[in-house]
Amino acid sequence: MPLDLFQPSLKELNEKHHTGYRVIQSGFDLQKLCSQLPNKISVDLETTGLNPFRDKVVGVSFSWKDGIAAYVPIGHLTDEAQIPRETTVGYLKPILEDKQQTLIFHNAKFDLQFLLNLGIDPLQNDRQIRLSYYFPKIPSITFAGLTPAFSSC
Repeated sequence: MPLDLFQPSLKELNEKHHTGYRVIQSGFDLQKLCSQLPNKISVDLETTGLNPFRDKVVGVSFSWKDGIAAYVPIGHLTDEAQIPRETTVGYLKPILEDKQQTLIFHNAKFDLQFLLNLGIDPLQNDRQIRLSYYFPKIPSITFAGLTPAFSSC
């Protein structure tokens, strides 16, 4: 069953702009997504608030090419289909901790705190750490712009 909260706007967006945005709502689709992710991805988290000690992750976004992205809802207050948090973490942890994976975060300091609370430690990824050192004063850009902005890294 489609996640009505997201699908109407995604359908319109995809048709109007010929994009490949999708919401991942089943374990099968998550497994397929994880097997297709390249070794350089943009990652962004959606949370219930700004406090990593009190608030929770409700979704994870991935983008790897201009116009291509996936959103995995894991904690929205809805009756629509969502993958259990533990299942999602089980699939994402190996990818986000893989030393061969280049991770590009929209707001790394924020997202890393929340990922650590999920038991995911991307700081094992040397390239990601170097990225934050090489670009400490990068101007704020949108998540959608991160993949093209760092495609030469």
